[in-house]
Amino acid sequence: GLIASILIGILVLGRHYTVKYLSVLMITLGTIICTFASAEHLHTLSLPGFLITGISIVDHVARFSRSAPLPALSQLPGLCLRAQTLALPPGYLCVSSVFRLTSECTALTVTLVLTLRKFLSLVFSIIYFQNPFTLHHWLGTFMVFNGTLLFLDIIQKTREALGMDNVKRE
Repeated sequence: GLIASILIGILVLGRHYTVKYLSVLMITLGTIICTFASAEHLHTLSLPGFLITGISIVDHVARFSRSAPLPALSQLPGLCLRAQTLALPPGYLCVSSVFRLTSECTALTVTLVLTLRKFLSLVFSIIYFQNPFTLHHWLGTFMVFNGTLLFLDIIQKTREALGMDNVKRE
């Protein structure tokens, strides 16, 4: 998302960015590293087990398809309706916040915010489900965090706030 947004900004809108290129690359690579580290840990290890039990899985899928519906599943539509009703207020808040953000920020900034939200959701799920936080996760988090600081130009803004804005930028 971030790379596509920056490319469209350059090619279509004729925008020029300063340090945004490096920050977008860092955030994108950091997110990819964390995603693959999580997916590799959770899914790759289970693949050999599926190969060993593949015939049994196919057999049970066929049995399930032929079986009569469970009476307990008749309650499912009501449960789904209640869950959707409970999800409406937070969903509305999220969507309205994105619309507000879109009206006040550039497309690149909106994409950054949404990417960071997804990244934080990934990190939260790793912690919540007590999955190991590997060296790859730390590397990805470091890249995303520092890429975000670079994107926001925190160093220059801090210098300006402290009255050190006479320091030359390279």
